[in-house]
Amino acid sequence: MSTLSQFSGGGVKSVQRGTVSGITGTTTVTISSVNTSKALVLVSFQSGGSVFGSGTGLSPSASAALTSSTQLTVNRGYMSTVLSYPSIDWQVVEYY
Repeated sequence: MSTLSQFSGGGVKSVQRGTVSGITGTTTVTISSVNTSKALVLVSFQSGGSVFGSGTGLSPSASAALTSSTQLTVNRGYMSTVLSYPSIDWQVVEYY
């Protein structure tokens, strides 16, 4: 796991952004090579339905992680099938 002290003194080297749509589990995205020890992954999403939280007891989630210097794995978390994701947005920020 990265800590803030690892990123001090150099600033941002690169930012890569993208969106994946319609995934039902896990998908892999190819990115430009980054130093994984100096990179941070950010992910966000919006639930795509008005039934969000309607008694299912399941909360939607999304995550993303660098699985290599050129691959990002994006995961749609467990949820009811009546909920959907129009998109999951990701960013990889690499520091000097």
